[in-house]
Amino acid sequence: MLADDGNIDEYEVDDFDIPKRNFLSPKCWNITEVDLEESNPAEGAREWIQGCKALRSIRIVHGGGMIPDDAFQPSKTHELLSLQKSTLESLWVDNPDTYMWSDDQWMESFVDFTALNVICASLASLVGVDELNVPVRKLPDVLPSSLETLCVAVDGDDSLNGAIDQLAELAASRNFSKLATIHLEYNQFREPRNAMRLEWLEQRRQEASVLFFSS
Repeated sequence: MLADDGNIDEYEVDDFDIPKRNFLSPKCWNITEVDLEESNPAEGAREWIQGCKALRSIRIVHGGGMIPDDAFQPSKTHELLSLQKSTLESLWVDNPDTYMWSDDQWMESFVDFTALNVICASLASLVGVDELNVPVRKLPDVLPSSLETLCVAVDGDDSLNGAIDQLAELAASRNFSKLATIHLEYNQFREPRNAMRLEWLEQRRQEASVLFFSS
């Protein structure tokens, strides 16, 4: 409120009209597909996901001018997606390239996502990596048996070696009988030092009758 001299010397909440945010009721939308660009999956995507009655497909691209890279929270992303774990069929999570991973920063297990058949994410977000960028968990231990297509991005030779070993194991596993396609993304695939490893993975892939693509 204003004092006699015209200066503001005291505030009363009732003097201001502060707009209130209207939150959607959970499970109020019939939307089945959500595509979020420049989003913070741990916070900004929550209302979208919990508002869907039966979400089947989601693509989340973290980042944007107002969202710092270190705001990416893999475990919270998983917690949020768990709201739709009985219906979610396709998941794509694109995390920032400069995000600093640690062995306790990962999206946790998707084993109980019984409808999930497509996953696109970085290896680090799926299994976590240590200070040397080496995977600390195994893909077969964190992926659902319903999986049909897996797209994995890796960063660094150590992650690549770990990914190749794990993808070969995954392709050969009887627990993933529906797995038909694996796509491995790495920006230095064509380096001579990687040729023999990729050839070995290709042989394992052929034995398991799983399609394999690299880029």
